[in-house]
Amino acid sequence: MAGEPTELKYQWQVRYHWKPWLHYGAQGFGEVGPWDHWSPRQEQSHRAGSALFGSVPTGAGMLCWQAAYLTGSTYSKHGQMFTARLTYDF
Repeated sequence: MAGEPTELKYQWQVRYHWKPWLHYGAQGFGEVGPWDHWSPRQEQSHRAGSALFGSVPTGAGMLCWQAAYLTGSTYSKHGQMFTARLTYDF
């Protein structure tokens, strides 16, 4: 049974714990194609940029957030993007 090849994707993050409720750092994401035979550079995707992170304790849990502004290439097109995530941990 032949299926789609396994893709190699990556993500990374660095963070400086500045204040209990605010951290800053950077994030990056990318896709290079099949894990055993990478796609040509123009068909790959690589994005990186600055990020903010934070958490605030609430009664029974913790409200956590992160936001990042990324720039780079997305499958041969230059682009910029904003990402955000909000979670409630209990």
